[in-house]
Amino acid sequence: MRRGPYAKGVRRREEILDRTRRMLTERGASKISLRAVAEDVGISHGTLLHYFPTIEELMLEVVALNDLSSAEWLASHQQAGLAEEMIEGARHNVSTAGVIATYTAMLSVAVEETNVVSRAFFIKRFAQGRVALAKALRAGRPDLTDDRQAEALANLIMAAFDGLQTQWLLDPEVDLAGSMAMLKPLLGDAPATYAAFQELTLDLWRTIRQETTTAG
Repeated sequence: MRRGPYAKGVRRREEILDRTRRMLTERGASKISLRAVAEDVGISHGTLLHYFPTIEELMLEVVALNDLSSAEWLASHQQAGLAEEMIEGARHNVSTAGVIATYTAMLSVAVEETNVVSRAFFIKRFAQGRVALAKALRAGRPDLTDDRQAEALANLIMAAFDGLQTQWLLDPEVDLAGSMAMLKPLLGDAPATYAAFQELTLDLWRTIRQETTTAG
């Protein structure tokens, strides 16, 4: 068991992330700044910068942690197939609108080449998802023998999920889970794999953070 300054630092980091997620739920992403988070946690702005030098890094870690918590939630509501798993994931996301809005905002930031950290994170996140989903699709669709077709279908599924989430954020009347259910014929008997893919995201983020810190 770790004690002393290290353990205190870990607890402080967890507190910052927990408070940030709560603030996102209560206020929305547009009302979040490092100074606002520091004030809410009860620490100085300089202390917060020790843990998260930029708002970009803080928001990306929140996104990664949300992936992990969603994976844990899906695991506790285990589904046999990928279609059912993604529908359940959509239902769960409805309860975390603030964090989902942050994911969408950070994804839009990542398309700018100058935002190196966000761009690296999302490129690898999509690549990781593409591999996992394509493997599941090949297992559940005997007719899908071409690897390129399987990866193209995986891209389509991820795009549908993200696009539907954006529509739902703009208009809560959009039936996110019901719309995802329309993809079931494309998924066939693909086994559940979405939770396993999401569970890898936190490790991916830590790798990206280490790589970009070292490069800088």
